[in-house]
Amino acid sequence: MNRFSSTVLTLRRLLSELALSGRLLTTEELGRLSDTVPHLMYVVSVLSAHPNGQAIISISGDDIQPGAQLLMDNRLVEARGSPQKGLFVFMATWIGNQYPQSRGIVNSDDTADETTAITLNGSDDHVNSNNNSNHGGNGNGNSRGKP
Repeated sequence: MNRFSSTVLTLRRLLSELALSGRLLTTEELGRLSDTVPHLMYVVSVLSAHPNGQAIISISGDDIQPGAQLLMDNRLVEARGSPQKGLFVFMATWIGNQYPQSRGIVNSDDTADETTAITLNGSDDHVNSNNNSNHGGNGNGNSRGKP
């Protein structure tokens, strides 16, 4: 076993014991070591015009696993998700008037990614786009230098 594969195995074993911030950083490092990890490209959220309504969160990305859990502002959210036409789509109850600043996922293998490259669509057709970078990345919503 070479040094890199040993490092990858060690990092993977640690994932489940880490807080979310540690999982995000460890997932980034696994990606740098060429391991298969989730990579979010963008998120479109369709929010109810009414507090306590339904939200549809569509995530475009690579290596999102079935059973992935939704993150909003670094917190796991109770939501049903499934792959649909190249996206991973979550249905969640939307509580409150504040729009989350970040969205992400935690895969069943405990790898995680998040982004602030979010387009918000309200049911009243009001559109608000937020295209900041995550994790100090390059401004395209990811931190791995990918377009």
